[in-house]
Amino acid sequence: MTRSRFVGNTVSLAVATAVSTVLTLAQMRILAAYLPLALFGLFASLRGLSLLVSILAANGFPQALVRFLPEHAARGQRGVAVRASVVAVTATLGAGAIMLVAMFALRTVFFRHVPAQELSAPLFLWFSVTTLAVALKLVLYGGFNGLRRFGSQTMLETLALAVQVVWMWHARGSLDLLHLFEIVGITSAVSALVAVPWYSARLTSDVRSGAPQPATVSYRSYWAGAVALSVVALAFSDVDRWVLSNVLALDVLSLFHVASRVSRLANRFIAVPVLTLQPEITRIRAEGRGDEVDVVTSAFFKASVMMGAFAAAAIVACANALIEIASGRQFLGAHTTLIIMAASIPLAAMTAPLTAVMKALDGVRAAFYCDLAWACVYIVLMLLCASSLGLVGTGWAQLAASSAQFAIAMRLATVRPSVGDAFGALARSVLCAAVAFAPAWWLFRAHVNIAFAVMALVAATPLFVGLARRVHILSDTERERVRAVLARRGVGPALMWFVP
Repeated sequence: MTRSRFVGNTVSLAVATAVSTVLTLAQMRILAAYLPLALFGLFASLRGLSLLVSILAANGFPQALVRFLPEHAARGQRGVAVRASVVAVTATLGAGAIMLVAMFALRTVFFRHVPAQELSAPLFLWFSVTTLAVALKLVLYGGFNGLRRFGSQTMLETLALAVQVVWMWHARGSLDLLHLFEIVGITSAVSALVAVPWYSARLTSDVRSGAPQPATVSYRSYWAGAVALSVVALAFSDVDRWVLSNVLALDVLSLFHVASRVSRLANRFIAVPVLTLQPEITRIRAEGRGDEVDVVTSAFFKASVMMGAFAAAAIVACANALIEIASGRQFLGAHTTLIIMAASIPLAAMTAPLTAVMKALDGVRAAFYCDLAWACVYIVLMLLCASSLGLVGTGWAQLAASSAQFAIAMRLATVRPSVGDAFGALARSVLCAAVAFAPAWWLFRAHVNIAFAVMALVAATPLFVGLARRVHILSDTERERVRAVLARRGVGPALMWFVP
C-alpha cells in the first residue's frame, strides 16, 4: 500500500464513520419517536433475524477476501482474485436463497413472536430482499476491505443509510413493519447492485496480472476457520435482538436496542484503525518486512486502549443526554444498562488489534477461539441474566464476555504486549479519561446550564490527551519506534496526536 492510500483510507474511514454515526442516531430517533415501543422492538428483532441469515449465507467469504486479496495484489494474481470473488458472490446468494426458503417453511418457529396481523407475503418478500442484499454487500465489502479501498464501501453504505433516513422521515406518519422493510430492502438492494460493477472495476485496476507465485496458505485451510469465525460473529451483531425477543417483552427489547446501539456506535470509532490494520499487516509480511509487525501492532494496541477508555468515559459522563438525543426520554430506562456496556468498551478495544493481527498472520483458529469465548459467555449469560435480572442482566453478560475474550486473546496471541504493559496502559488510560470527564459528568448530573456541561465535555478531549502524554502510556523506546513507523506512513495529526 502506498503512503497516500494508507492515510486516505484512515481519514476517509474516520469521516464516513462520523457521518454514518450521525445518520444512525437520526434513524433511531425517528423510529423511537414515531413507532410504539413494541413495534420498535419487533423491527429490531426481525432485523437481527435477517442479519443472522445474511452472515450465515456469507459463510466466511468476506474474511477470506480480506486475507487473500492483499496477497494476490502483491503477487500479481488477478485471475485467482477474480475467480475467488465470483465463487464468493454466487455461493453466498445461493446459500441465502436456500436458507430463506427453509425459514419460510419453518415460519412458525422463526416468526413466532410476530403478531399474526403483521405477517404477510409482502413482508416475507422485502425481508428476503433485505437479507440477500445485505449478504451480497458483506462479501463485496470484504473485497473492498481486502483491496484497502475503504472509501468505496463506506461511501456506498453511508449513502444508503442517508436515503433510508430521509425516506423514513418523509414517511414517518405511516411507518409500519412492512413499510420499514420495504425501505431497508430497496436501499440495500440498490447499494448492492451498484457495488458489483464498482468492485469489479477496483479489482481489475488494483490487482495486476503477473507471473504465478505460490500462495503462503491455501483458501481451503483458511476458509474453514473463516466459516467458524463468521458463525461466532453472529453474537457480535444485532442477532441478539432476535434471541432476546424470546425472553424479554418487545417494549423492554427496544430499551436494550437503544443502549446496545449507542455502545456499538462508540466501538465503530475504535474499529477505524483496526480495520486498516489487518490488510496492512498482510501486506507487510508479503513484502518481506516482518520486523515491522511488532511495532505496528504495539502502535495500534496502545492507540486502541486510549480510544476505548476515552469512549467509555464519554458515555458514562453523558449517558442520559446520549439516550435522549438518540431516542427520547421514554428510553431513559436503558441508562444503567448503557453504563455497564460502556465498561466493556476498553476491554473490546484491547482485544480487537490482537485478533486482527492473528487473522493477518494466518492465526485464524486462535482468533476463532477468542470470538468463541465471547459468544459462548455472552449468549449463555444473556439468556440467564435477562431472565433473572431483566434488562440490566444483558449489560453484565456483555461485560463478562468481553473480559473472557480479552483473557483468551492475551493467552493465544503470538504478537502482543506483556500482561503488565497491557494492564498498565489500561489503568493509565482509564485514570486519564476519568479525570478528563469528571467535570462534565458532575455538570450533567447537577442539571446546571447545559452550555457549561457541553463546554466541559469539549474541554475533556484536549485534557485527556495532555494527561495521557504526562503519564507516558508509551515507553521512551516504544514512543520513538512508533513515531518513526507512523511518520513513514504519513500519519500526522490523526494518530500522532495520541503519541506522548
